[in-house]
Amino acid sequence: MTLHLRGGNAPRQNNLTLWKGTKIRRKSYLKKLAAFILVITGALLIKLHNFSDRHLTYQIINPYHLLMDEVKKENSRINKNGNKTTIPSDEKKNSNINKDNNRATLPSDQKKGVDKCAFRSYHPNRSYKLNVPLQEQPSYLSDAMYIRGLPPHVINANSNLNASPKKLCIDTVDWEFELKDRLPFSDGQNPSLISLSSKASHDTTESVKEITSLFSDGIENKYIGMATFGDSTCKWNMTEKEIETKKYSRATKPPSKRTMIVILDQDLIVLKQVVLMLRHDSSWGTTRKKIGKKEKSNGMDFEQSVVEFDDARFFAHDGKLFVLYRNGPIFGYENQVQNQIHIETSNERDGFHVHVKASETFVVCCGRNIAFFSERSKVVDNHGKKQSEKKELKALIWIDPVSVKSVDFPPGSGIDITVKQSSTKQKKKSSIHGTNGYLLPLENTSELMGIAHFHRPEGRQQSDYARHGHHYTHAFFTIKLLNKGSSEAEEKYYLSRISNEFVFSVASGMNIEKSSATDIIQFASGLDLLGSDIDGKLLISYGINDCEAASISLNMKLVQELLIQVPDGSEVGDLMQKL
Repeated sequence: MTLHLRGGNAPRQNNLTLWKGTKIRRKSYLKKLAAFILVITGALLIKLHNFSDRHLTYQIINPYHLLMDEVKKENSRINKNGNKTTIPSDEKKNSNINKDNNRATLPSDQKKGVDKCAFRSYHPNRSYKLNVPLQEQPSYLSDAMYIRGLPPHVINANSNLNASPKKLCIDTVDWEFELKDRLPFSDGQNPSLISLSSKASHDTTESVKEITSLFSDGIENKYIGMATFGDSTCKWNMTEKEIETKKYSRATKPPSKRTMIVILDQDLIVLKQVVLMLRHDSSWGTTRKKIGKKEKSNGMDFEQSVVEFDDARFFAHDGKLFVLYRNGPIFGYENQVQNQIHIETSNERDGFHVHVKASETFVVCCGRNIAFFSERSKVVDNHGKKQSEKKELKALIWIDPVSVKSVDFPPGSGIDITVKQSSTKQKKKSSIHGTNGYLLPLENTSELMGIAHFHRPEGRQQSDYARHGHHYTHAFFTIKLLNKGSSEAEEKYYLSRISNEFVFSVASGMNIEKSSATDIIQFASGLDLLGSDIDGKLLISYGINDCEAASISLNMKLVQELLIQVPDGSEVGDLMQKL
């Protein structure tokens, strides 16, 4: 960074003349320095005042940003010739704000070799090498059981039916300090993307109606997305030399823990982005660390703040958009938490604001990555004369064995559901876990489709590969309702079809064969269907190595071919065999 104290083409002068020529400008910088010191003092006082509540520290103004803003203003006002700075034409293309006041893709710093929107390159041991002979694989892979005893395969390698992975490119400059010649601490983890089209398989019209006015062409061809920024493992097991060579962040702790909401165009390029806020209109949490209700000083409204929504994912119900997430310290580590999302237009930079209300929080326990879906049910009035339909929210608590329960609604009723895994005797039980937050209805077969995952070994112990689980594989599955129209006690959902295990081709810059290797951590956190369930497109959003957010589109023709019928009465565990 350069502070220009005089015009670069000014003639050489004696010291007295030079001093007079820069005296006024030096006074200006002294005033800014004094203001900077005052801001630091104020921030420290605020931080001490809020020391007992760490969640408020996110609201402190960062004095570094204030100083940088002043420096940027000064450097843009005066260039090396002492004239007003103009933006070169090639920089205009990469400006953060385009003519419609939307964010464009982040610029690459080509001179420094840093492209923040390109897939990253990782340590060599963070690749899952599928072509290595079985006897040379670790025992937790060679001795493991797989669906139908078949090894995982790369689902989208060299196929004309599918698109290449795309990276979700979110601007992190608002909370990252070390960005000029470095990659961010995290590019976003475990994203969730869904279409805003009126023809989508879910209905979100009530939640997103206000943002329609932000786009001259409407939102029919737009998407809404979500990604968490937290304690990533981007540089896991990297040496200092690798960190420098690959230009990774030198930070050892996340600069912020937040969840970002983004609006994307039809090419999945971010147009607008805001942070998801919590409105403190009630206490939030179930443990001793819960956050209390917080009213504003004027008593007219409630405070809002940035909090941690870990593993956040979308689901839709009855025209509304919801987020499911976890926060172990606040809600306990077995609970999955849900809230309705509220989207409003505002005077903020991107034109909208997103928050959830603490008073609308509801908890589901104790499954693994519980998924939701809406089911139509008939309601008879008290006189028995009139029938109407309503949408009932249900939760897939477990995949193995399939366990579905109704969720008490609306949120805020104070009634949570607690479901333990079935104790029904089962010959075999797998380690399969749910992944995406919303099951997709397949109209042509009356099924509900989701995506599930395994990681091997099953434990989550820290290793050279990752902080937690690694060597992930996925499988598509469908469930179907038996005895439809009966009471809930008589209704039963069963496993209808399931694919063999697969992975996505490697998207990173690692020098490995894409048809025989992949990232060691892939977590498919989002699923959406565009068009028909016969020949439409399946949009999968997934995380890479707990560091990047990506998406890929698969042709439903391929997905339908991958889904294989399950023998009557079989669960996933019954299909598990050694290679």
